[in-house]
Amino acid sequence: MDFSALDGHQDMLSPGSADVALLRASAVQLLTQIDERENLLTQKVIPLPAGMWNALFRLEPAGLVVKLSSGDNDFEVNFLRQAAALDLPVPQILSAGRLEYPALPNATYFLMSYVANCANAWAMCDLNLSNVLVDMDTHRLRAILDPAGYAGMPMFDLGYASMPWDHGFEFYEAIIETYRQNSDKFDSDLFYTSILVVAYRHSRFHTPAVRESIFRDILPKIG
Repeated sequence: MDFSALDGHQDMLSPGSADVALLRASAVQLLTQIDERENLLTQKVIPLPAGMWNALFRLEPAGLVVKLSSGDNDFEVNFLRQAAALDLPVPQILSAGRLEYPALPNATYFLMSYVANCANAWAMCDLNLSNVLVDMDTHRLRAILDPAGYAGMPMFDLGYASMPWDHGFEFYEAIIETYRQNSDKFDSDLFYTSILVVAYRHSRFHTPAVRESIFRDILPKIG
């Protein structure tokens, strides 16, 4: 099994606990156990962006996604299954279970279908791309991932969902334009201030290139 894609991979937020850090550090052992248990015959493991409470990996050639958690996942699994039964846009759950790993006695996983050509992101707010999948071409919602998503300040949520230094300025501008076409509530000052707050909050944006972009692309649009 090829785990080379895991080398140097980091999720955008720090883990929420020591257990989550251990979960990610133990990915090779845990994923090997899942592969054998589910008879997936995985050849390559590809890490996917995840938030601060879990880890996500695409397994090829099965074309499935496995989500690792450091605690009970019944609530999320049940939500996704019941949502699918109601024809809501969610990934299909194929299996779920607990893992036998002494260092993480509460480790769990579930396997779900992979939704291609979509993006998610990482954030502290919940109504954003960390909890849904958006089509990269049409910018429409493709799947709901988190049953606990809730709305915060609209411009702050929009800022999290469209960070240009995560997905590029083309995607960022398309998300803004789509919002403006469907709502008259866009507030330029609050939106671009939110972009600055997100950039300050996350160390991944603390780079010379982002700083230069802030002065060139963001600050002139405030006020």
